[in-house]
Amino acid sequence: MAGTNETFPFGSYIVLSDGSTFDVADDCTIVMLTEKGQTQLESSYDMSGVDDDESMGIPLRVLIDMYNERCGSNL
Repeated sequence: MAGTNETFPFGSYIVLSDGSTFDVADDCTIVMLTEKGQTQLESSYDMSGVDDDESMGIPLRVLIDMYNERCGSNL
């Protein structure tokens, strides 16, 4: 996926904490969990194991767009 930034025209990517797993940021979501949701995640090791009402998410692309609008950036 080509970006719009001239210096870094490709990406943006999410690199997970293991340093080797990545995904395209446009398809990623930042998720906050309730205490029960955290327990469900730890039991299943997969976000699909967390009940919808135990989490709240926002697509990363929305956050990046909001940042660009506020800061006049073009990430």
